[in-house]
Amino acid sequence: AWKLVQYVMSEKVNAKLVSLANAFPGNVNAKPDFVTSDKAFGKAFEIFKTGYLANEFTGLPVAEDLMTQFDVQAQKMLAGEQSPEQAAAAAQKGWMAKF
Repeated sequence: AWKLVQYVMSEKVNAKLVSLANAFPGNVNAKPDFVTSDKAFGKAFEIFKTGYLANEFTGLPVAEDLMTQFDVQAQKMLAGEQSPEQAAAAAQKGWMAKF
């Protein structure tokens, strides 16, 4: 499993994978193809490179529950069971109960 992770996160492979997915890389040295062909992605990638990745949920006492509540509402939205506004309202209602 570790060899697979090392392979996927290697600079060239990670750059290729994220180019196919139109995503930003997990390897800080990988540069996706699309950042040179699209000015907006290029600018976003430059901003991305100057920052750092953070998980805002880390350290919260109910972090897993908050993430689960949000994910459940997002999945309902993606399945067409509710609108984005309904999903946001439902997630917020659940979160407010925790704070």
